Amino acid sequence: MAVFCYVAKGVKYWGVDTWKEGKRIRLRGLATKEDAVIALSGESHLAKPRAIRGGFARVPEVEQPRVKKMTVEGAWDLYGPISKRDVDSWEEDWSRSKHLLRLLGERNIESLTLLDIDQYRTQRLTEKTKYRRAPSKATLDHELKLLKRIINYAIRCGLVAGNPIAGVKNLLRPNDNARKVLMPDDVFNHIVAHAVPHLQPILVLLRDTGMRRGEVLGLSWDQVDLERGTIRLGHQDTKTNAGRIVPLTERCVCALGGLDGGGRWVFQNPQTGKPWRNLRASFILACKGAGVEPGINGFVLHDLRRAAITEMRRAGVSEIVTMRISGHKTRSVFERYNIVGEDDLTAAVEKVTARRAMTRGVGQGLVKVN
Repeated sequence: MAVFCYVAKGVKYWGVDTWKEGKRIRLRGLATKEDAVIALSGESHLAKPRAIRGGFARVPEVEQPRVKKMTVEGAWDLYGPISKRDVDSWEEDWSRSKHLLRLLGERNIESLTLLDIDQYRTQRLTEKTKYRRAPSKATLDHELKLLKRIINYAIRCGLVAGNPIAGVKNLLRPNDNARKVLMPDDVFNHIVAHAVPHLQPILVLLRDTGMRRGEVLGLSWDQVDLERGTIRLGHQDTKTNAGRIVPLTERCVCALGGLDGGGRWVFQNPQTGKPWRNLRASFILACKGAGVEPGINGFVLHDLRRAAITEMRRAGVSEIVTMRISGHKTRSVFERYNIVGEDDLTAAVEKVTARRAMTRGVGQGLVKVN
């Protein structure tokens, strides 16, 4: 272990754990890391440690002024600005932090336990979201993940010794919340027909390319090449920080070609001069106009990405090419979007039946071997 750090009664100390001449030497209570390094080198100016049973040694703890305990609120005050500076989804972090600060803000980080997290979850489940229902398991998992990031940042800053809730598990198991909804073409066309004008080309691009919503809304005209029928995404434009080229269908080219390219952004709000941001309200109106139920029990915008990926697979596009187009890095996440339905299973049996019909009689004349 050599040099190590620990916290005792809210105070941070350094120590040394090493072997010398077959004997374990362990020094504790050193004020700084530099003292521990000097002690490890054998040139310590500290008092000679006294031997104790088992070959251990210990020096008297160095008197240190007590440091202020780091609370969840204090750690968020440090992490919040960093999230806003570096994280694309910082607004979600700030929204989730309100619940953490309200219920756990005054708690000392190093005293947090599994019981505290369970009590937090129980309290949150008694509350109502803006959609007038209790928060989902996924929402509570996102809040826990944010709390872990806050604590980990405090650790990297040297303000906290460790993360006491690092081992707390999420409520959802992998793929528990994977949607299996696939939007049929006729339903999609009906929704587009009832959508407001600025939403229609956005829906077409989402449905035919499988791009993420943020990638579509953030498009600028210098990324679009209608002659070649491609969109070029830089590493700074994608969630995975990996650039890629997205081919466009004829329907996408027609939809983009009909837009006014006067501004910088492809999908620009004329009132703000910036890209459109919140499409949820207009998508709900389009669904209601088409007689389709919106929301978690019906259709959501993200279902269009799932439909695009599934259609590519059904059209015979290889998995690796589909992942390159959609921007998926891992197969595990990709499989959540590649929906295999009953029609796919039926089609598989039909292909097997057709192959047998084509090869019927090939085995005639063979001699059976006993």
